[in-house]
Amino acid sequence: MKILGLIIGLFFPLCLFTCFSDFAANGFNKEIRQTKNTIAYVCSPYSHQMAKIRNREIYLLNTRTKLPLRLTDNNYNEGSLAWSPNGEELLFTSTRSTRRIAQFSDAEDPYYLCLYNFQSCKEKILEDNISLEVDKIYKKLINNGKAVKKIAKKTFNTYTPFWIKNDLIGFKRQLPFGLGVGPGDICTTDTSGKNLTIYRDLLEFPNWQIFSPQWISEDSIVCSIIDFNRDLKSIKKIALYHTKEMRFEILVDRKDRNAFNPSISNDRKNILFLETVPHSNDFKKDLLLLNIRTRKIKHILRDVEEAVFSPQNTKIAFIRKINSNYDVYIMNSDSTDVVRMTFDGGMKSSLAWSPNSDD
Repeated sequence: MKILGLIIGLFFPLCLFTCFSDFAANGFNKEIRQTKNTIAYVCSPYSHQMAKIRNREIYLLNTRTKLPLRLTDNNYNEGSLAWSPNGEELLFTSTRSTRRIAQFSDAEDPYYLCLYNFQSCKEKILEDNISLEVDKIYKKLINNGKAVKKIAKKTFNTYTPFWIKNDLIGFKRQLPFGLGVGPGDICTTDTSGKNLTIYRDLLEFPNWQIFSPQWISEDSIVCSIIDFNRDLKSIKKIALYHTKEMRFEILVDRKDRNAFNPSISNDRKNILFLETVPHSNDFKKDLLLLNIRTRKIKHILRDVEEAVFSPQNTKIAFIRKINSNYDVYIMNSDSTDVVRMTFDGGMKSSLAWSPNSDD
């Protein structure tokens, strides 16, 4: 009996370690394979004032059961999210990469690009290849006599990833001026992080800062912009950037209001965006809808932090802040039937509705 007890005493902890080691090894919950009818978001248990503390994790919310499942569990911060067109992969930014582009910056903990596949339960840190691609472009420019400014102690983050097709992705990347614009550059690459393209033609607009880019068509990107040459008050506008013609087309210019965080519908006909009054004590955001063809703007809802369309464009998921807690809601696209989906508070962001979902 003593021998049996010793065997059990040694074997049982080993079983526990084996059961939980898969989740702990790469920080992903491998039991989650189903992504249908799912909204992904990032959540931190801390208040807005403590947002810099680690543990911004990815959650998947089932729109039928209202059950949120935690996908990641680690000591890193996860950032922006984007589903692949087939709903099998999740593109996200994270501080988990150990790669640093040393010739540009010595800053620590930048957000870099990662990819998770729900079928293989495997993660790829794309920065390993992207940093090599950036280095090749950098050396080519230097060899051609181009100047690239080095900036010490600046974090070169990757922001707002988006999908162009199943094997091609885009993102906003901070790069030194000369290699790119500086404040933020639009880049594309394949899903391995290779074949990097930097839209260096944006150097023609050195005083324009780009936010929240999203791919609309083969030659168009929707984004919010600030033209620091003309806008002394730094008013944000919604614009299309035509990549082949290298020109911006202003879609929304509210003059005395900021228009930002555009989210394109899946039929490419409408854009959701947020609006605030700059330099005022009113920090609440309004959600508005722009019809791209008619340019008509419709007010949808008050007090929204961000919003996205459902795959069939019949519903809208959004985040609302109440008493320092951020929760996910769903409503019809005409703003009727608002339903609260989460009740756990925390700081939520980066909504992404799985494309293989039923509305």
